[in-house]
Amino acid sequence: MSNTKLKEEYWKRRQKVRSSLIKWGIKKGLVNDIDREHSVGVLEKIIKATQKRNPQNPVEYFLKGLNYSRIKHGRSSLSVSLKKTIQPQRFILCNNTLYYTGQAKSPSLPRREE
Repeated sequence: MSNTKLKEEYWKRRQKVRSSLIKWGIKKGLVNDIDREHSVGVLEKIIKATQKRNPQNPVEYFLKGLNYSRIKHGRSSLSVSLKKTIQPQRFILCNNTLYYTGQAKSPSLPRREE
């Protein structure tokens, strides 16, 4: 396989990852940051696991998996690295876990008091 073919496949994989994240409702700026900081293989594994389990809120499940992967490999958690990118009213850090509150009101997630 030629080098250009490998590059084409890589960018197709990367685009597929980005479209999955946007389809779930993650904002484009956050998708860009996640895409820039993580390898395609890791993101594909987490997306595949998320789709396999079919959770009620795939964004929250994906972000928890990504956070776990970062901590497992010795990197800082998402709450530290993406602090400036994400909107605080959508994400809550509670007991070292990043929760996505989204638009739907869920009684199981802690709400941010303002």
